[in-house]
Amino acid sequence: MNRFRLVRFVIVFAVTWLVFGGVDAIAERPSILWIYVDDMSDWMGCYGDPIAQTPHIDSLAQEGVLFENAFMPAPVCSTTRSALITGTMQTTYGLHQHRTMIKKPLPNGVVTVPELFREAGYLTFNEAKDDYNFERDRNLMYSSEFTRPTRKQVNAHMIGREVSWLKQLQGKPFFGQIQLKGGKIEGETGSKFPAKSRVPDDQVAVPPQYPDHPVFRNAIARHYEQIAETDAQVGAIIAGLKEFGLWDNTIVFFFTDHGSPLPRAKQFLYEDGTKVPLIVRWPKSMQLPRGKSRSDLVSGIDITASSLGLAGMSVPPFMEGRDLFSEDYEPQEYVISARDRMGNAIDRNRTVRSATFRYIRNYKTDRALYQPQYRDKYATFKTLRQLLAQGKLTPLQASYHDAAQRPEEELYDLVNDPHQTVNLADDPEYASVLKGHRDYLQQWEEATDDQGRYPESEESLRLVYESVTGDCVSPEYDFLKIRKTNDNGSEANDGAGDTTSLQPKAEKPKSKPKIIQYPDALVWTDAKLAAKEFPGFEFIGEYSQGNRFLQATPSGKRFYLSIYQGGLPGTGWDGSRVDHEWVELDAMKSRLQGWEKIDRSKNVVGKQPPDNAVVLFDGSDVSAWKNAKIDNGTLQAGAATKRSFRDFTLYLEFMLPLKPEPEISHPHRGNSGVFAVGAYEVQIADTFGIDPDPLAWQEIDLLKPVDTWCGSIYGIRAAKFNMCLPPLTWQSMEIEFKAARFENSVKVSDAEISVIHNGVKVHDQFHVPQGTGGGPAGPRPEVAEGPIYLQNHGNPNRFRNIWIVTR
Repeated sequence: MNRFRLVRFVIVFAVTWLVFGGVDAIAERPSILWIYVDDMSDWMGCYGDPIAQTPHIDSLAQEGVLFENAFMPAPVCSTTRSALITGTMQTTYGLHQHRTMIKKPLPNGVVTVPELFREAGYLTFNEAKDDYNFERDRNLMYSSEFTRPTRKQVNAHMIGREVSWLKQLQGKPFFGQIQLKGGKIEGETGSKFPAKSRVPDDQVAVPPQYPDHPVFRNAIARHYEQIAETDAQVGAIIAGLKEFGLWDNTIVFFFTDHGSPLPRAKQFLYEDGTKVPLIVRWPKSMQLPRGKSRSDLVSGIDITASSLGLAGMSVPPFMEGRDLFSEDYEPQEYVISARDRMGNAIDRNRTVRSATFRYIRNYKTDRALYQPQYRDKYATFKTLRQLLAQGKLTPLQASYHDAAQRPEEELYDLVNDPHQTVNLADDPEYASVLKGHRDYLQQWEEATDDQGRYPESEESLRLVYESVTGDCVSPEYDFLKIRKTNDNGSEANDGAGDTTSLQPKAEKPKSKPKIIQYPDALVWTDAKLAAKEFPGFEFIGEYSQGNRFLQATPSGKRFYLSIYQGGLPGTGWDGSRVDHEWVELDAMKSRLQGWEKIDRSKNVVGKQPPDNAVVLFDGSDVSAWKNAKIDNGTLQAGAATKRSFRDFTLYLEFMLPLKPEPEISHPHRGNSGVFAVGAYEVQIADTFGIDPDPLAWQEIDLLKPVDTWCGSIYGIRAAKFNMCLPPLTWQSMEIEFKAARFENSVKVSDAEISVIHNGVKVHDQFHVPQGTGGGPAGPRPEVAEGPIYLQNHGNPNRFRNIWIVTR
């Protein structure tokens, strides 16, 4: 034992001596047992649930205290468990990613709670699940003299009801954990249909965040069955403690690591994901109140501090939890929970829970709430996708699948809206409530240096990507993705056989280029500022010299030149081979001698709305939009219309940022998009000055296939011409759209789309065979109507002069 640990042991020992009365009392110190359950909600008799069959859990509440408002620091196992075992928020020491691919030791001075108990003379054990997001020698945490049960008795979780291995604890104060499967018994809740349950499906209530469908009724009934079986296991543990003479000196903490595996519960920050049962049972000899309930707000990390406190041990300064039973305890006004990467799905969300409200802050609104993840194969998630495609979900239920419906802030009145279905964040009546929760979150993030604010390392993301290849659709993985261009293109309604089409003719085999991330790349959104700060700004653009035309685009400290004959794409180019050059920045001035700079942008913008148009954005009024932010009279990416549309002509103008450091065709250069009815994306990206001819790829590493260039129908069909103009110039796009038609939820005709990009028609009545998008979740579900969504893909794209004519 090193000196630091020896000193701490002496202090802990002395405190215990004083609290429990000397040598004789040391042997009588209370043991602490955590009954730690996976994936289970508080649907129990002691919590007022009339269907639940939980007599043994209820008996724990009768012999101690039940906490009505206990919330875990995260809605998933590894982050919650990392927090509780250290008594700190997982966000404080970088333990917040589920699961952490590169596990590091805990910082100096931070230890686990079983180590503190060991140093105080306790025997410690955990049977058996750890699941921590840090590296720690298990031999430091758990006593070597404890004989672990066989794998037939415990295998990650306790199997069945056999607890004879508890006998060895006789005569020893212990701190132990027994892990129960809970909502994972015989498979996670909702993973299979039908699943057996002692509770009939027609007796359960389906909350409004889910469809009232046989699969969901069965999943809810199944969770009641899992709770009943868990209760039986709790009964076996109680019986074992009594049989071996341990019951009268053992404090039992019963709790779960987060809510059930139903779709909007596990992994999400609503009540059903973070709220858990918490019961603390103590022996009669402790002469503490029994059979009581407390309504104060509790964080899961308070369990850690309270366990130490009830054992007469001091709570070390690094711990952030509170001892719920200390004399100086004061209830807290707010409790924080956090959600970051969930396996392969990258997100960042924080929630603040007060007595009657829940506030949620979503930092990545460019992605839907439900991202592809391991539960996609479950019966519940399959059913949701099927019903979404059939248009049978309510607007609330459908919104969880749609990035356009993702708000930055959510606020729910839990008294009048316990299932959190009505977002009050935009309601002026609740402005002060919203501000109070928002301010508290901001103060907490800064005070704790919330590590979720910092991006995950490329090395870690690479390990995630390699472990679940094909499932990683979050844009943070773009630097790892190499998509091959579709040789054949898509079946077209226009431009068939046209040699000027952007459909590639042949692909020359070559090694895959490496996509490098540029998280700190310089970016400009103002041309005047860029002219002062970026030395090559004056050279960006289009030029003419007789019958030859040139486009110059920056790539780091070099420029890529494309030289055309007869005109520029869409305006005179004869379709002949394009010549290319790489020119160093300091040579650009001499290279462009004799060339005249031209500006096509002034002729392609400024179209005014007709009398029958609905003006969606005029530079100041954002009443037609959700998640709208104005920057100097322009609308920032990430907004979605409040109204849904079906058939229409949409006109808008957009400006791409200047981001010269990523190489040309890099996904990080101005990536955005316009989504028609939330399902079909017309791509916006900085693809200015690059040539789709595969032979040109000898000179550049093409990082984005042509059907994802500006003006394309994303991933389905390339534009007829690359009409993208230089960044920091205004461009126009006019989309004529006819929605898909459905009869009895079956599609009878495709959506139809025409696109005019900067005055040139690049798609003409193209029949879109499916929604756009990719990854394991497949294309976006097609719908009969929906909002217009201006995608935020991490780039400061801006929009103006937006209007629509419905048909």
